[in-house]
Amino acid sequence: MRNKQDTVTLLLQEAGKGDSDSVNDLFDLVYGELRQMAHFYLRDMSSSDTINTIALVHEAYLKLFDKEKLAVENRVHFFALCGKVMRQILVDYYRKKTAEKRGGIALDKTLEEEILPKNDRRFELLDLDLALSKLEKLNNRLSIVVECKFFAAMKDEEIALYLGVTDRTVRNDWRKARMWLSRELTIN
Repeated sequence: MRNKQDTVTLLLQEAGKGDSDSVNDLFDLVYGELRQMAHFYLRDMSSSDTINTIALVHEAYLKLFDKEKLAVENRVHFFALCGKVMRQILVDYYRKKTAEKRGGIALDKTLEEEILPKNDRRFELLDLDLALSKLEKLNNRLSIVVECKFFAAMKDEEIALYLGVTDRTVRNDWRKARMWLSRELTIN
């Protein structure tokens, strides 16, 4: 497994320099993991929605490498960015979908996640995005922990490595972020 991580990091470095072969090789190597992430996001999606797992993976990857040079430190940083980009794509998708339906009817897509207490209440992706934007302004590290854990499905050890903190700090940040998001989303 370590060899794959090293290979991903090496390919990211080469892709960051503009090597298109590395961008393609990287895609082949991480495609399965990106599909799992996308599947997680779309698991509650209505069958009438036009975006699917494959489309989300491809759009996120293209968006990441749309710039001339992508500065990514390592594999962990890459997957954190992928989670953030997938979130942005879905938020944009639902904003557009809501705008098209004059009067903004309720969306079919909801997120029911461990971030929130188990109280049978379901929250919209757009509400969660707004709350995360507020959290980012209050405490950027807490919002990064949420993005990495929830949107990129990263483990505490990976998040700790990415942020340069201990696993315990990540667990504490996760607890604080969950409490803050729970209060914020309950108020709205």
